[in-house]
Amino acid sequence: MQTIHEINHIVSGTLRIGTFTSVSVNWLPHIIRQFSERYPNVHFELLAGDYNEITERIRCGKIDCGFLTAPVADELFFQTLYRDPMMVVLPANHPLTSKTALTFEDIKEEPFIMPMKGSDQDIRSITDKNIKKLDVRYTLNDDFSVISLVNHGFGITIMPELILKNFKPNVVSIPFIPQQYRKIGIATLPHMSILTKTFVKFLTEDRT
Repeated sequence: MQTIHEINHIVSGTLRIGTFTSVSVNWLPHIIRQFSERYPNVHFELLAGDYNEITERIRCGKIDCGFLTAPVADELFFQTLYRDPMMVVLPANHPLTSKTALTFEDIKEEPFIMPMKGSDQDIRSITDKNIKKLDVRYTLNDDFSVISLVNHGFGITIMPELILKNFKPNVVSIPFIPQQYRKIGIATLPHMSILTKTFVKFLTEDRT
C-alpha cells in the first residue's frame, strides 16, 4: 500500500519517527496535530530513545526520520530546526545564582552531575573545548534524577533550555556568556519516501 501511495504521489501511510524526551513533550503534540489536519491519512509511530539509538534506527530502516542534535553521522541528511540555549543549572542557594550569566571559568571547579553516555553529547560538545577536565561526581540515566541531585546541593549541571521547561522552578538556570547552543534538527537517510520528504518540508516551513 505504501508503494502504491508512492506511485500516485499520495501523502498517506505510516510515518515512523525517532524522538527524545524534550521534543516529545514540548513539540510533538503540536506538530502531529497540525500535520494531521493537513494530511489526515497519515498515521504515526513514535520510538523514543537517546541519540545513538535514534541514529542506528535510521541507519537500519526501523524509522523514517528522527529528531537529533548536531553533529550527526556523516551518512545522514540533517536539517536544523532550532537553536536551543544551553543553561547552567544550580541549586537555589548557590553563590553563582547572583550572576546573570556565567563563563566556563566560573564553573570549571564545581562538582558536576552528568547524564549517562548517549545523553551527554550536548554537554560535552561545549565543555570539551572550554574546560580541561570536568569534576564529574555523579552520572545518572535520566534528567529528573540529575535535577533532583542539583536541587539537593550535590553539584551543578548543564542542560538545554527546552528540557528545563519540564521541571518545576526548584533550581536556578543561568545562560552562558558567550551564549552556547545545541542545534536540534530532523535527520533522515538521503533517499526519502514522499511521506518523509513532506514531513521534513512541513517541519521547516514558517507556520507562525
